[in-house]
Amino acid sequence: MKIIIIALLLVIPVLSGADSTDLEPRVLKLEQQVDQLQQQLDRLQHQVNSPTAPSSTPVVPTPPTASGAVVMAPQQLTLVTWSFRYVPIKFDTYYALDVELHNGFTKKITEVEARIDFRDLLGELLYSITVTSNLDLPAGQTMTDQGNRRNKRLLGRGHQLVGLEMKDLKAELIVSKLVFDDGTVLSF
Repeated sequence: MKIIIIALLLVIPVLSGADSTDLEPRVLKLEQQVDQLQQQLDRLQHQVNSPTAPSSTPVVPTPPTASGAVVMAPQQLTLVTWSFRYVPIKFDTYYALDVELHNGFTKKITEVEARIDFRDLLGELLYSITVTSNLDLPAGQTMTDQGNRRNKRLLGRGHQLVGLEMKDLKAELIVSKLVFDDGTVLSF
């Protein structure tokens, strides 16, 4: 494709009687522009195809710092940490998955539509859980969403996640929709 464009740009000025001495700088400039466009396209394709591509979050300015500089910081719901909690139920051993979430927005989050994907180091999906939908997470605060029978986050001792170490797992929070206390809805 690149060769066809350059060839056409070389042939058209020659047919119109343009001077060939000013043609070489124009061709070099055109090649650079085509290379830049190709690099941008490659970056975009990599972002789309990446299994851990971050979801788009709105970026808003934070209040000015002491020096007066305004820093652009993403406002988002983030997964701070996660852990297993031992839960004895009758004659078997279960583990609950607890997740700690941080509200980076300036408004209180009242409802969430999100899930957390657990992947191995190769990126293979091992398990997925949903975040409790009716969270009351104040602005700028962190809270623990505890796993239990109600939200189906109990794992038996034979589950493959329980047998792996935390360093061998990657947890990714994927947010679809947020509802704030003022009634605004943010969809991703």
